[in-house]
Amino acid sequence: MAVRVGFGLALVVSVAGCSGPLGGGTLQIAGAGLAGGVLYRQRGGGVPLPIGTQGARLVWSVPTGAIVASLAGRPDRMPGTVAAAFGGLLLGHGAHQRSGAGLVAEDPAWQQMEAQTRWLGMVFGPYDRDWPAWRKEAWHYAGMTSTQALRLALLVAPVVPHRPRFGLVPLAAVLPTYWLGWRLPSTLPHLRQGTEVGEFLTGVATTIAVLLAARG
Repeated sequence: MAVRVGFGLALVVSVAGCSGPLGGGTLQIAGAGLAGGVLYRQRGGGVPLPIGTQGARLVWSVPTGAIVASLAGRPDRMPGTVAAAFGGLLLGHGAHQRSGAGLVAEDPAWQQMEAQTRWLGMVFGPYDRDWPAWRKEAWHYAGMTSTQALRLALLVAPVVPHRPRFGLVPLAAVLPTYWLGWRLPSTLPHLRQGTEVGEFLTGVATTIAVLLAARG
């Protein structure tokens, strides 16, 4: 638990340094991004803790929501941003997170859509396990990207009316973080599988996007 608290404090301290006049240096932003990656990995169960799934999600959503409100200059919106960050994590993405390894198409029991990605069938047609690999990848990339964009839109919604630039944060979702996760070898503890690396990269991208939005 002390390790998780330490990472949380590292994220807060790094972001505080970046928010001087909202012009943190490259090293500060990189440090905050790494800390954000660790916290987002933990929300996926990075290190088993006796706090359950929802407790693990709070490890990311509480500091992230608090930082968004703080950097937007609206600390009064903090309850809303924290709740929105947590609520966004309730959106499922399991159907799409393993696409980079080509595993989804090979597992007959694996679902191909989430509740919020049923629109994929209208765009691509009914999912077909005989599709070529590129089409399956496009399906799951679209599903993961749209889910993450919705999460980030929820996260910043409470502050966008006051800091419109934060409305650009969901654009970070277009980065193929889970796809890259399966293609970047890692032997680090708790970052051995593609989904684990993908979670870490998603946290990095999200944190940096928030910091860049705060600069405007």
